[in-house]
Amino acid sequence: MQGIRRPDTRSNINALATGFVAFVLVFLFEALLNLKYKTMIKIPDDFKELYYGAQLSGQDWSSLYSATDFSVFPALIYAIVFKLVNQRPIFMWQLFLVVMSGVRSLPAFISAYLSKKHFDINSAASVFIGIICSLSLVGRATYLSNSVFLNLFMWLLLLCVFTMISSARSI
Repeated sequence: MQGIRRPDTRSNINALATGFVAFVLVFLFEALLNLKYKTMIKIPDDFKELYYGAQLSGQDWSSLYSATDFSVFPALIYAIVFKLVNQRPIFMWQLFLVVMSGVRSLPAFISAYLSKKHFDINSAASVFIGIICSLSLVGRATYLSNSVFLNLFMWLLLLCVFTMISSARSI
C-alpha cells in the first residue's frame, strides 16, 4: 500500500477537523429531511424496531404489535433510549430519527478523516468525499432500519484496517 503514509500530529488534528465538517454537513442535511415527516413512513418496519426496544426496556406493547423477526443491535440501542426517555411512541420515533441522522453521518466523518489523514487529499475534497460516501449508502435516516447500523459497521472496520496498517508501518 504505497499511498498510505503516517502523518504527524498537526495533520491528524486537521484530518479530525475535516471529518467533523463533513459529519456536521451530512447531519444537518439528514436532520432537515427528517423535519418533513411527522408520522412514521414505513409503519410496520418502524413500529417493529420501536416495539423490540420497548419490550427490552420493560414496556408492554404486545397488544399493539406482534412481530416475528428481530434485529438485535438496533433493539438494544432503542431499549437504552427507552429506559432513559420514556415518552409517547411518536416522540420516540422522531428522537430515533435524530439518532439515525447521526449514525448516517458518521461514515462522512470516517471517509473524510481517512482521505485527509492517510491519502493527504486537500480538506475541501476530503469533505466532498465524505459527503458522497455517506449519502450514497443504502438506507435513509427517514425511517428506522438496521441497514444504517450495518453501513456504519463497515466504515468502522475500514477505519480499524487503516489504523492497523498505519501503526504497523510505524514499527
